[in-house]
Amino acid sequence: VLHHTNRAFELYGGLRGKFTRDLAFNAQARTTRYRDFAFWVNEAGPDSSGQRFSLGFDSLTVASVIGEATWRGQGALELTAKAEFHTYGTGDQAHAWYQPRTRFSTSVKWNVEELLFLDAGLEVVGARYAPSRVPFSALASDGNEPLQTGAEPVTNSFDSGALYARKLSAYTALDLGIEYRYNGRLSMGLDAKGPLGRTEAFNGVRAQRLLVMMWAGYRF
Repeated sequence: VLHHTNRAFELYGGLRGKFTRDLAFNAQARTTRYRDFAFWVNEAGPDSSGQRFSLGFDSLTVASVIGEATWRGQGALELTAKAEFHTYGTGDQAHAWYQPRTRFSTSVKWNVEELLFLDAGLEVVGARYAPSRVPFSALASDGNEPLQTGAEPVTNSFDSGALYARKLSAYTALDLGIEYRYNGRLSMGLDAKGPLGRTEAFNGVRAQRLLVMMWAGYRF
């Protein structure tokens, strides 16, 4: 049965200003409570490698502290750094499934004489807990090597079946864009986006690795 997630309560406050003419900051603290927050749970088996999912619902309280700093000089360069710290409280679940406790990101924007444009970002997403219906050591990759290990049984408040938890490692993702404008109509560039290295977006479901694309465009 599907439920609508209800943001029952939210309290936040913050402060923003400038350290110097070029360096600005933004800090905030936030507490949010949800009713019927939707969590993905693997309907995994040895023959499915975690590809099937179901939804489970529980209450969720998120307390966050977020800080951001931006440097904008008189030239064409802009730098931004951001840090997020979260704590979670659930009604019945052992963990706030797939919710990271930390996120760190940085970005660079550079405009060189309206000819070369650079937009680069790097994000580090902290560890998350993943649920599954079966022990992860039972999920096999290529028939031999276990796809996951390190499962621990936890209390299942979704239904009467067994539930297991596993900690997914933190990962780093890159978002890079380079554009060269030959003139007002013709441009070309390179984009690279995705995680650096092997990453699991969900338990047993690997994220697509870094995607690199070259392109050219002509505006009529």
